[in-house]
Amino acid sequence: MRETGIWEKQSSCWFQAKTAKTTLKGNLCFNLARAGFNVRMQWLLLLLLVVVVVVVVLVVLVVLVLVLVLVLVLVLVLVVGLVLWVVDLVVTALVLLRF
Repeated sequence: MRETGIWEKQSSCWFQAKTAKTTLKGNLCFNLARAGFNVRMQWLLLLLLVVVVVVVVLVVLVVLVLVLVLVLVLVLVLVVGLVLWVVDLVVTALVLLRF
């Protein structure tokens, strides 16, 4: 096949859309308009979409776990601070009661 770009501007040497197990061999294509071989690959786009969704879900889960850990650390700090405040209050009261 040659010089198809002169007569057709959106042409291809070979196009595969809804076929399976096709074989292209022994052909020579040159001086084409734009695309020599067109193969539709919706499964590749679907796979890419699935990978993107999985990555987004994993990132959201990691962020949620980090937020949960941060909240737990803050609660722990507040509880320890409250316990230390109560202990200080009790010790101060005992010291004042002795004198």
